[in-house]
Amino acid sequence: MAEEKVALERLDGSEQGPDARYCYRCRSLLKHSTEWCGTCGADQFYRCRSCGHVFSKAVHRCPECGARRRRSSHRSGISRVGTSPATLDWLNRHRHMLFYVAAGVTGGILLGAIIKALASHSGPANEQGYSLTSIMYWLDPFIRAARTVWHLISEAVSAVFRWTRDLILNNFKTTVLAFLGGLAGFVVAMRDKRRRHRRRKHRDGGEAPTEDTGTKA
Repeated sequence: MAEEKVALERLDGSEQGPDARYCYRCRSLLKHSTEWCGTCGADQFYRCRSCGHVFSKAVHRCPECGARRRRSSHRSGISRVGTSPATLDWLNRHRHMLFYVAAGVTGGILLGAIIKALASHSGPANEQGYSLTSIMYWLDPFIRAARTVWHLISEAVSAVFRWTRDLILNNFKTTVLAFLGGLAGFVVAMRDKRRRHRRRKHRDGGEAPTEDTGTKA
């Protein structure tokens, strides 16, 4: 009976030896592994993002470089998917490539959706009955999308032209006065620009003004 009692104590973790380790979060005895808690599922070790040193999460700063450990974003008590140090190193080395690949995939999806939406305004898809191996099967959406964009640009330019023409014809005197005012402003601006250019050239030439000139100024 005594041996059975000892065995049961070892199974339920009630025996606490000198080498027993506890979860930093829920303080439960780590029965199955020292790397994760079987009670709350929390990972017990953290890899420093500054120097790569691995240390226990019970410590809030890296023992090597002193960088502060970032807290986990989850609060549910369930740990994130554990990754090996080799996987973390690979992700750290290729994070820029992965970012650009993800951005390219997202951009391709958005571009395809935009082209499909534009092409739908210029007729039904594959209206000529192209096969999957035909190059026109792939170019047809781009052609119809370009046709839609061309029609939109033409309509916008025509609308602006008609609005400008009607504005000029209905307000001819105001238009003439506005043109003359703009022309006068342009002439004044050019004269002011030449005057400032002469002043800058005189200043860069190193000619110091005389005492009389300075007094008068």
